[in-house]
Amino acid sequence: MDNNRLYTSLHDYLDTLMADKETECVEFKHGKGGFPGKGVKETYSSFANTDGGVIVIGIKEKAGKFYPEGLTEEKIYEYEKVFWDMINDPNQVSRNLLTNDDVTKGEYGGNHFIMISVPRASREERPIYIGQNPLRGTYRRNDSGDYLCKDWEVSLMLSEQRPNLAMDYEIQEGFTIEDLDPESLRAYRQLFVNLKPSHAWTSDSDMELLRHLKAYRKDRKSGKEGLTLAGLLMFGKYDSIIEALPQYMIDYREYLPGQERWSDRIFSDGSWEANLFQIYRRLLPKLQGFIPTPFKLDGNIRQDETKIHKGLREAFVNFCVHPLYQSDTKLIIIKRPTEIIFSNPGTMLVSKEQFYSGGYTVCRNPSIQTMFTLIGVAEKAGSGSDTIMQGWKEANFRMPIISEKGEPNRVELLLPLESILSDEIERQLYQLFGEKSRRLSSNELLTMAMALTMPHVSNSILQHSLDLHRTDITTLLRGLCKEGLLISSGFGRGTVYSVNTGFKQFRENTDKPQHPNYKSDTQPNEVVVLSAGNVAGNVASNVASNVASNVAGKRRHRRDYTELCNIITKFCRTWKTREEIATALGYKQDYLRNTILPRMVADGYIEKLYKDSSTSPRQKYRATQKKIKA
Repeated sequence: MDNNRLYTSLHDYLDTLMADKETECVEFKHGKGGFPGKGVKETYSSFANTDGGVIVIGIKEKAGKFYPEGLTEEKIYEYEKVFWDMINDPNQVSRNLLTNDDVTKGEYGGNHFIMISVPRASREERPIYIGQNPLRGTYRRNDSGDYLCKDWEVSLMLSEQRPNLAMDYEIQEGFTIEDLDPESLRAYRQLFVNLKPSHAWTSDSDMELLRHLKAYRKDRKSGKEGLTLAGLLMFGKYDSIIEALPQYMIDYREYLPGQERWSDRIFSDGSWEANLFQIYRRLLPKLQGFIPTPFKLDGNIRQDETKIHKGLREAFVNFCVHPLYQSDTKLIIIKRPTEIIFSNPGTMLVSKEQFYSGGYTVCRNPSIQTMFTLIGVAEKAGSGSDTIMQGWKEANFRMPIISEKGEPNRVELLLPLESILSDEIERQLYQLFGEKSRRLSSNELLTMAMALTMPHVSNSILQHSLDLHRTDITTLLRGLCKEGLLISSGFGRGTVYSVNTGFKQFRENTDKPQHPNYKSDTQPNEVVVLSAGNVAGNVASNVASNVASNVAGKRRHRRDYTELCNIITKFCRTWKTREEIATALGYKQDYLRNTILPRMVADGYIEKLYKDSSTSPRQKYRATQKKIKA
C-alpha cells in the first residue's frame, strides 16, 4: 500500500473531523504531555455503550479551534503500545472490542496522530466500563460529551445481558386476574377468534388463554403464580398498572398547521383503562386517519390497507413492544401535519444499521409482541422495520429516522409525512442545480430529494428507497459527489451525504466559455480507493467520496489571475475555507494555498480570518472592498 496515499486520505478526513469539531461520535485528545489514558478510557466506554465513535489522539484545542499537536512518529508508536496494553488489561477496561484494524496511525503536515474507531457494543457486551466496578466506571455519550451513568442505568444494562431477554415475563406479586379489565380481555378474544376461528385456543377459558399468552404464569421453581408484567400492561386496569409502575403514562398530542399548542390530546388521566390494548384501539385509527384508501382488489376481495397503513401499524406496535417499562419516563406520540414521532423509554437493542437493514431484531417484551401477533398486527421475523420502510417508500414520503436520546434514555422514531418528490421539492432542486436536476436518473433524483429533505442520507438509508445493491448505491453516491451535487462527511459505514447548496453559485462563477487557446494547468484531485478490509481502508475509500466531491466535473481550462480573483471574491462574500474555494473552482487546495490565495491576500483582494496564521487547516478567507485591477 502506498502510505502517502493513505496519509493523504487521512489528512482529508482529519480536516473534516476538525471542521465538525467534537460531536456525539468524534472526540479529540491531546497527547503532548503524555498518553491521555483516563480520558481515552472514559470515551472508549461512552462510545461503546452508545453508538460507537472515533477517538483522535494528537489534536489540541485553542480558542475553540482544533489543530494538530505536533507529535512525532516515534511518540505515536509509543502511544499505540500504551493503548493496546491498557485496552487489553481487564483491571483497566472490562472488555476489548477492537481489532488491529480499528487503530490507524496517520500524518498531517508533519504532525502525527493516532485514530481509534470504537464500535457499538452489543446488548450482551454492555456495559463496557473502566476499572473493576461497573457502577463507578460506566459511561455513555450525549451532546456535551461523556457522562457517568447512574446506578439504575448500569443495572438495566446488566439485566439486559441475559440470553433470553424477556423483561415482561416477570410475575407481578400481589396482582390477580381481578386487576384485569374484562372489556379489554373480551374484545381481544373476539379479535383473536375472528382472525383464527379454527385455532385450538379459541374455546379455552379466560384463564387458559391468559396462560397461553404468557399473561399469567406459574413459576415451577418457586411455586409463585400470578399476572406477568405483559398481562398487566396489555389488559390491566389503569389503577392497577400505575400501582405496579407508578411512572407509566401514555401521552398523545396532535397539532394543527402553524399551531404551537396541541389541538387534541389523549393521555392516561384515569378516565379510561389506558392499557396497551386500549391504547392500540383508540390511537391507531387516529394516526391512520389521514391515509387515503384507494379502491384495490385482490381477486374478488377489496383490500382496505396500503403498505403505509401496515407500516404505520407496525411502527405503533413497535412503540408498545420495545419500551423499557421499568424506567421512569412516559410513552409519547406527537402528530403534526408534517410528521409523526414515537418516543419511548429505553435504548436500542440493535444498532441503527441493523434497524435499517432489517431481518434482525431483539425484543424486550416478547410476550406483549406475541399478544399483538396473534391478532394479526405484529411481525416476529425481524421484518418490522422493513414493513415501515416499504410503507414510506410506496407513499414517496421521506425516509423514517430513528435516534437515541440520553439522560433520560429514549428512542425516537420520526415518520415524515411529506412527499419526497413533490412539486416543491422538484422546484427547490431546480433552484439549486438548474437544468442538471432535469437530467438526473430516477434513482439519482430520489437520492437528491431525500438529501434535500433529510439531515443527511447514507448507504444504509438508501437501501430501503432504491432498487439497487449497496455497492451500486456507493457508485451512485460517489458519482453525485463527483458532479458536485452532494458533499460527503464521515468515514466507513458512518459516511453520510448532504446537498451541496453552493452548487449554482459555483457554476455561475466557473462555467463560462473560455478562449480556445487556454490550456489546463491543473488536474482534478486524485481519488484514492483502498481495500476496505480495515479501518484505514474504510476511511480512505469513503474519504475518496469526500475528495471526489471536490472535483467540479471535467478538467477545466486555465484562467488567468485576474479572472480567478473575480471568481473567488464573488464567492467569498462570506468566510470560506480553502476546501470550499477549491470545490468551487475544481482546483487543488495546494495550488490555491501556495499560489493564488497568498497573492490575493498580498494584493488586498481578500483577507484571512486568522491573521497571524499561514498554516491553519481551518483558515478562512473573505473578499475585501478593494476593486480588482484589470
